[in-house]
Amino acid sequence: MTSITPLFSIPVFIDDFLISSADREYCNKLPTRHDDETNIEITTDTRILNLPELTQLKLAAQNAINVYTKDILHIPDRFEITTSWYTTVTNNSKVLNHYHGFSLFTGVIVIDASPGSRLTLSIDQTPTVPKMFDFDYTEFNIFNSKSWWLDLEPNHIYIFPSNICHSAELINKETSMNLIAFDTFVNGNVGRDTYAIHITAT
Repeated sequence: MTSITPLFSIPVFIDDFLISSADREYCNKLPTRHDDETNIEITTDTRILNLPELTQLKLAAQNAINVYTKDILHIPDRFEITTSWYTTVTNNSKVLNHYHGFSLFTGVIVIDASPGSRLTLSIDQTPTVPKMFDFDYTEFNIFNSKSWWLDLEPNHIYIFPSNICHSAELINKETSMNLIAFDTFVNGNVGRDTYAIHITAT
């Protein structure tokens, strides 16, 4: 009997995430600056989840990271939130393909999102063929694609490896989405015996 195994898969964690009206109001009042390159509004504070008013959000996000790393990836180390920011993306924004070089896992908490809000994840090449080939496909699926998009839904959290390129976009006019994004790093010992390095996330 034929079977297919998704070897070397890239797991994306998606779960419900409760966001109170007070959290929404507080995030909307945070000081922001306009980024000309991407045409987004982003908070001037790059560690907003450390604010006392957002303690419950941080605890919930940390719990999601723990489930993702310990229960799904089976990594015993502790990964903690480092930087975090609130941003507003519109259909005129240009959040192009990028990755986070100083992070291990990246999370996105969707505060509000219009229909047609997308997060696209991509890798350098399709996982099944050498770089020198570029085949035509009758249809794309998770086994032959080098990019895949997810519909972003309000009150949800998404976590994925930070070295995976990603972009955000809105496909409908006059729409927007409000997100909290965060990065993580390991907190603890890396390596064994004399080669062990102690790292503390800050």
